[in-house]
Amino acid sequence: MKKILYLYSLLACSTAPGLAWAACTTSAGGSNPITYHLSGLNPPTFDPSIDDGAVIHSAKVIMSSVGGQVNCYPNIGVVVHHGTTGGVGAYPTGISGVGIRFRTAIGSSVKSWWPYYEASLAGSIGYVNNTATIEVELVKTGVITSGGKLFGEVGAWSAQGGVAKIVSIVVDGAINIVPMVPTCKIIPPASVPLGSISVSKFTNVGVGTALIPFNIKLNCSGGAPNVRRNIFVTLSDQTAPTNRTDVLSLVSGSTAKGIGIQVYSGLSVIKYGADSSTPGNPNQWFAGSAGNGEFDIPLTARYIQVAPKVTPGSADGRATFTMSYQ
Repeated sequence: MKKILYLYSLLACSTAPGLAWAACTTSAGGSNPITYHLSGLNPPTFDPSIDDGAVIHSAKVIMSSVGGQVNCYPNIGVVVHHGTTGGVGAYPTGISGVGIRFRTAIGSSVKSWWPYYEASLAGSIGYVNNTATIEVELVKTGVITSGGKLFGEVGAWSAQGGVAKIVSIVVDGAINIVPMVPTCKIIPPASVPLGSISVSKFTNVGVGTALIPFNIKLNCSGGAPNVRRNIFVTLSDQTAPTNRTDVLSLVSGSTAKGIGIQVYSGLSVIKYGADSSTPGNPNQWFAGSAGNGEFDIPLTARYIQVAPKVTPGSADGRATFTMSYQ
């Protein structure tokens, strides 16, 4: 019976005195590791309210590679199978509350969860097969409020006790992680009337009118029961898209001069940002956590004097709201 190993060594000795290699080299070129491609991992949607430590998805995956030769000086030593995204055990995925772990399968034998340490190899030359089987599990590690994609390098095999990377494990495409969290549709207010204000009320720059309340309404659905999702918002100035102040510009048809509009979330005046849902977008703010059903974002607005002299007339502003689920 033929026994297939992923990496095996041949005893070799150098006849050139003083020869020293820089850790390990591979047939992939110099110190470049040989790449295993990880594909075929398609987790189903899942309830993110499961207990911490619960397995979200588990699968055995056959990875592919061109294979190749490994040369290490003075020997290959202990080969460590490990994740490359930080931590140990359930490695981070970049998606809050979701970790990933691996273990190597050789025939019917499944080794321990990585990091896994092979027996030390005394030889200096080894070979990497063109296929290898690993077991992959996605694990809940904390609160999950959104999904995402896992891509790039996720694992490696490193010789000489973990010092020299000889194999890189890279996701082909991306692994889609899709928790059953609510998605929301915005029901924006058609308009927010701020009323007719006498010019005499504006006596100095910075003077504001009374705050007028209004709501942005969301209708959220598709989440598992009792699951909530963090909602962040960026308010953008449609008239002046590069505006990053806390004063909304008046539209071009406005005839009033010397005033602008401010919007508040609670006691905090909102600054304007780019029309983007990217997490951490400048001037993005936390609006709350939404579950299935209606969700209101309470806001207030007012006029504010921005110049020494205010000229009467119409004073309209136009803003857009961009949601970001995080």
